[in-house]
Amino acid sequence: MPARATIALLVPLVVLSISSWGVSAGSPRTVGDIPASVRDDFGADGLAEVLVTVRYDDILRATPAPLSERARIQSQAAALFSMRIDSVLAAASPGVQVLDRYENVGVFYARITRQRALDVLAGRTDVVGITTPFVDQHHTNQSLPLIRQPQVESSGFTGHGVSVAVLDTGVDYTLPIFGSCTDAGEPGCRVVHAQDFTPTDDDQLDAHGHGTNVAAIVAAVAPGAGILGLDVFDGSGSFVVDQVDALNFVVEQAATYNVRAVNMSLGGSQAFTSESDCAFAPWADDGIDPRVGAFAALRANSVLPVISSGNDAYVDGIPGQEIFQSGIARPACLAGAHAVGAVYDQDLGGPSWGQPPNNCSDFTTAPDQITCFSMSHPVLLDALAPGARIAAGGWIMSGTSQAAPHVAGAAAVLAAITPGNPTLSDVESALTNTGPEITDPRNEAVKHRLNLVSAVEAVVGPSNTAIGFPVEGSAVNAAAWASGCNPVGICGSAFGPLGVTSVEVAVRQGSDGPFWDGAAFVSPGQVLQAATGAGSWHYAMTRPPDGSYLVEVLVTPQTGDSEITESSFTVDTVPPPAPFIELAAASDTGSDKADNRTWRRTPTFTGTAEPHALVIVTAGSEVISPGGLAAGPDGLWSFTVEAMMDFASHQVSARAMDAAGNRSLASPLQGGGTLDIAPACLGEPATIFTAPFDGTVGDDVISGTPGNDVIDGRAGNDLICGRGGNDFIVGGPGSDIIDGGPGIDTASFFYPGARGVNVNLAGQAPQSRGQGLDTLIGIENVRGSPRADKIRGNAARNRLEGMAANDQLFGAGGRDVLLGGAGRDILDGGPGPGDICDGGPPHTAPGDIARASCEIKRRIP
Repeated sequence: MPARATIALLVPLVVLSISSWGVSAGSPRTVGDIPASVRDDFGADGLAEVLVTVRYDDILRATPAPLSERARIQSQAAALFSMRIDSVLAAASPGVQVLDRYENVGVFYARITRQRALDVLAGRTDVVGITTPFVDQHHTNQSLPLIRQPQVESSGFTGHGVSVAVLDTGVDYTLPIFGSCTDAGEPGCRVVHAQDFTPTDDDQLDAHGHGTNVAAIVAAVAPGAGILGLDVFDGSGSFVVDQVDALNFVVEQAATYNVRAVNMSLGGSQAFTSESDCAFAPWADDGIDPRVGAFAALRANSVLPVISSGNDAYVDGIPGQEIFQSGIARPACLAGAHAVGAVYDQDLGGPSWGQPPNNCSDFTTAPDQITCFSMSHPVLLDALAPGARIAAGGWIMSGTSQAAPHVAGAAAVLAAITPGNPTLSDVESALTNTGPEITDPRNEAVKHRLNLVSAVEAVVGPSNTAIGFPVEGSAVNAAAWASGCNPVGICGSAFGPLGVTSVEVAVRQGSDGPFWDGAAFVSPGQVLQAATGAGSWHYAMTRPPDGSYLVEVLVTPQTGDSEITESSFTVDTVPPPAPFIELAAASDTGSDKADNRTWRRTPTFTGTAEPHALVIVTAGSEVISPGGLAAGPDGLWSFTVEAMMDFASHQVSARAMDAAGNRSLASPLQGGGTLDIAPACLGEPATIFTAPFDGTVGDDVISGTPGNDVIDGRAGNDLICGRGGNDFIVGGPGSDIIDGGPGIDTASFFYPGARGVNVNLAGQAPQSRGQGLDTLIGIENVRGSPRADKIRGNAARNRLEGMAANDQLFGAGGRDVLLGGAGRDILDGGPGPGDICDGGPPHTAPGDIARASCEIKRRIP
């Protein structure tokens, strides 16, 4: 069994990451195979130390839990992992000595002492990874202005309330940037927790300085965020088992410290070009790298694993003959990692980097130029950030190790934005898809370099300006100008994700005329008013003369990206002329077609007005054209009343309102202003029908004879005049006026397809509600429909017939005859003696009720 070993530190250090994390937790390890490295260790002396990863894809959530539920969900996952590890250990024992358990990420560290135990572990389907502990190395001011961090900080975006876990060589929290602390976690200390995860604590805060430099970069980018300084280095090397131990701790404490990012500026030097090769090579039979499951557990708890991409982009480092190797190092290439490469933040001349055979040189340098040491891949690399000669925490260091903490700090800034509570997906999308695009000339990889302003905009929204008054394209009258803004003038709102520096407002006559300033015109280009701050803005201005104007608003947000918003409007204070209104000829049913007399209760009016004006029609003080009606481009308009008007004389008039809201004087209805709506058969009928007086499906006027007539209006809104005699009238579907005239007349609702009706003969204008709204005049008898009806009589002697279904018949005075017909009916004679209540056939059917007001009862069970 090999002893734990350390590897000498290499500068610069390497960090890596990955854009997706969908590796299956059950393949490609072949069940039953014992990894070669484990088999060799065990064969040497009968002992082997291994990291075992249990299956996790059925335990961890694919979508991170809500932040308020993180602690509860994580606790449940840890309990399930614990049971799975117990099951594996029980099957493999004896022969397994547990050295440590990392139940939050589904990994345990054990010493194997028997061949059988090794065979059992290799044969279980709930074990997805068996590896020997291997060692990683470190991946080793102009950077903040380059990523536009100062603008973000000055606007209050500092990462306050969230934390970043830094897995590195430790943190010297006694330095001023961390709060000059005497102990981690004390009030005012930026380092909220510090812990050594290596077996031999060297009792030093940071023996190397690398972790202090990395943590200080995080602290500078996110000055309000907390730092967890987790030491995973023993000397200059880091065992993966210690990394897994630390990641297990982060998952467990994620909710406690509100950890939203982990920074790992460490890794190997081999270049990988796929997640699968990265996870399973060079130990092709060793199973999945345990950090894949750990990264999945971090993401399930809304924590982004930010990893440096690596510093060994070149091999055979002979000046001028270096060989570029496309790919990034492990663990940045693992599924679930967010890999970060390095760029220059300034001109550093022609520096050389690294040691043979991985050294390289850049003969010229410039901001946003990718450093020659930065490992890169078109798919696996996620982002770029400054990583050359970064001064932080009392150290000046270079490498993708320094690029990664810029991104980890930015993740903290974004995750802390409120309101909004951005999700892990929101944060990672903003980091990956914003900022300037940089092309790596070595492999044509195009990646975004971190720009915090753009990232914040992606989370909270871009700058925008709105002109609230006057609205674009609107016409404004004197009243609207007086009430549009307080005080009088032009107003609106401006928003910038980092705040607004200034708002400049100008108004010009027409689209390109001179600027307008109160009561006098001024020369173009003059700034009329400047305002500061985000939110609302106001430009005081007296109402200009009638005419067309253009508002120009120049907003400069903190981002410095000024934009102009325009709005055109018209000032119009002149009322339109009064409209012309008359009763449409088809609605005038009087004997004289110009007498404004009608029996139609929904008459049509026509007229003229100013083109496009809104016409408002009133009857007395009531508006009978709700919402108004627009005149056409030729000024013509027509309007039919929707709500039935009362039988009465109405004073009808019309007013016009233009686009600016100016109202005309009222003009009366042509012909004197009075409209008479009378419930009678007026003048000669429009259509004379002969017996049997059947109407059409349209709107008919049917006049009977002085004798006994049978009249059927069929469909439509009909006027039916009985004229005389005892008439039998069927209005049919539609809203009909039925005037029986002299004699004993019957209104029948018994026709094919008829619905149940509600008839009330009492009052001046009795109505029925069936397939229309009918008006009954001079009607003594009612025959119901084939459905359930409710029929009420009046003071005269009525004959009310229910016909079919379950009807309710009510007399109201006089000696009434109530015939229920088929069905279970309720019969009530009402006041007055001599009412006859007949339940109708079959008289033996139970259910008819004749109340006490029925003096004579027939066929009532």
